[in-house]
Amino acid sequence: MKIVICGLGYVGATIAACLLRDGHSIAGIDPDKRKVDDVAAGRSPVSEPGIGALLVAGVAAGRLTAATGRGSHLVGASLVFICVGTPSTVAGALDLAQIGKVL
Repeated sequence: MKIVICGLGYVGATIAACLLRDGHSIAGIDPDKRKVDDVAAGRSPVSEPGIGALLVAGVAAGRLTAATGRGSHLVGASLVFICVGTPSTVAGALDLAQIGKVL
């Protein structure tokens, strides 16, 4: 299955690694070029045991790509995960601005 993950922080990188382990193809998207470069090279942008090895295997198998923009990655995707921050505001509500940037 072709899956797109928007946001390559802790949640996005972990989901990508687990889905790669299960044989899926992943396109990771994040505006942070450093995270994109790390993932594209099979390096984990977060510290979590086992993720690095799964990302390396995904890159080697040609099932993991990463980019700073959506481009055509959404075409033909079976699933899209939005894994961006939703911090609390001072008033206690969720700040959904990052979700809006993905859409």
